[in-house]
Amino acid sequence: MPNMPNMPIKQHEIKQHYLLLAGIILLSTALRFTGLAAKPLWLDEILTTLFSLGHSFNHIPLDRIFSLAELPNIFTFNPQATCPQIAETVSRESTHPPVFFCLLHSWLGRMKPNATLPDIVWQVRSLPAFFGVATVAAIYLLGRVAFSPNTGLIAAAFMAVSPFAVYLSQEARHYTLPLLFITLSLTRLIQIQRDFANQSRVKPKTWIPWVIFNTIGLYIHYFFILVLAAQIGAICLWQIWQNYQTVTETEKFNIISIISQLIRKFIPAILPFSFCGLPLIFFLPWLSVLLQHSSRQETEWFKPFEPSWLDYIVPIYQIIMGWVLMAIALPVENQPLWIAIPSGLFMVGFAIVLGRYIWQNLPQLYQTSGLQKSSIILSLFTLLILAEFLIIVYILGKDITSAVRYHFIYYPSICVLLAACFTDKSTNENNSSQTTNKKWQFSEKTVILIGLLSSIFVVGGLVFQKPYHPALVAKHLNLEPEKPLMVIVGHENFQEVALGLGFAASLYRQRHQTLSPPTYWLFADRTEGYHTLWPKLPTVENMPSNQSLNLWIVAPGLRQREYPENLLLASSNCTIDRNQYYRIGIPYQLYRCSKT
Repeated sequence: MPNMPNMPIKQHEIKQHYLLLAGIILLSTALRFTGLAAKPLWLDEILTTLFSLGHSFNHIPLDRIFSLAELPNIFTFNPQATCPQIAETVSRESTHPPVFFCLLHSWLGRMKPNATLPDIVWQVRSLPAFFGVATVAAIYLLGRVAFSPNTGLIAAAFMAVSPFAVYLSQEARHYTLPLLFITLSLTRLIQIQRDFANQSRVKPKTWIPWVIFNTIGLYIHYFFILVLAAQIGAICLWQIWQNYQTVTETEKFNIISIISQLIRKFIPAILPFSFCGLPLIFFLPWLSVLLQHSSRQETEWFKPFEPSWLDYIVPIYQIIMGWVLMAIALPVENQPLWIAIPSGLFMVGFAIVLGRYIWQNLPQLYQTSGLQKSSIILSLFTLLILAEFLIIVYILGKDITSAVRYHFIYYPSICVLLAACFTDKSTNENNSSQTTNKKWQFSEKTVILIGLLSSIFVVGGLVFQKPYHPALVAKHLNLEPEKPLMVIVGHENFQEVALGLGFAASLYRQRHQTLSPPTYWLFADRTEGYHTLWPKLPTVENMPSNQSLNLWIVAPGLRQREYPENLLLASSNCTIDRNQYYRIGIPYQLYRCSKT
């Protein structure tokens, strides 16, 4: 009876806890679904859209002129496409596993038929946004299992407003789905470690979901191989450390004795974790496709275009910037200096303060009973992922750090460890190291507010701007909306076609109300070189004749000086306009055509 008065209070706290969680999930939903169709599709999103609609590149009119008014016909849903067909297309025309594209095709099949192009943009981004919201719920579970319910709540809040997480959720790409499965698999990994520590065995109900999560993850994104390897590595290193603790003080001074004992004990200690190899076994049917994809030309963009000594320094900077952007992202890209400089300085200052706070508080997690094991496993996982990044960059020569989005593979562990630094400080207030330098300590509410502000900038398109800036390119192409317009895009691979389609979709968006002036588009094969392409232009099918128009040549791989002074289109002579040359990733040049 004496405890009765406390029961209503406890129930009230539990209710408040879950109300806060519901509010966090609602906030994450609002941030991820706001303005989904406002930003243009870029190259990678175009690829996702085409394959998920059930099409291949055979569906795109190549080497013949078509009207931009026909563009929506390219982005129509194909109800006859099946998952095996999509998988076959992806294996042939892309460098990714098939599961996400099949899921998105099924999702699109349940949407409104005969959707307009803006509707399609919303539809293909809505599924990743939904997975992004689901990951917020999953990160709560990971934080709760690894540390405490309050850690789970703070981790969910951090992810809900993280500009990095919001950015990933608004991309029509397969990032939030593997992010969800990484979070779920880490949750099981923590439980696997606990099962073995408590009972010297791992329960099937614990390891079977882990195997399922990792197997599905391998069929969603190839980087899940890094995730799987890091999880297995974290467990192995933990077992080695546990065995090292059993070595006597005398033996610890004998390196040979330590190594022999660790080797002798390692195999029996690892045998209970033999299930860790099952995801790779289940992935064998797709392994030959992976090996084929790894040597494709599309992966060459990871290599530096012009190698220099900076290639050894830039990846480290890019990794650090990836960490910063997980917490704060203010307008810096393509902004006037009076905005970019203060924003950049504030980001650096905030990152330093937050980094110092983590540096002071993270060690407490390794020293606190009940938190140590989870902290070590998540930290080992993170460090192994970073080691894999560095191996890929410095040994394999492919700079995957150049794309900030790829940091998603270890973001859940970073998020939860950060939340734990804030959550569990109250339990260690008597620790002298915890109470020093109070001026450097700040509330998790500060991180949440800064994240919320940053996410608003993400939703508004002011940060994480689309690569190749399709909207800006389209604005340049639409220089004179009242004049007939023709755009020729040189291509030698599917990615350049997708790049051109991104520009076409943005131009259609800007020009569709005024398509009365004819607007033409041509994907021209440049495989044999531009010098062989120019003479063929007058003979291209459906080439417009007897009219003046603006002609833009989008020419990947062409230098400005290599654009010819004049081009001939049927009965039109086109003269270069040297004042209208741009290069945003690739060059594009205006020609003014008149009747001959």
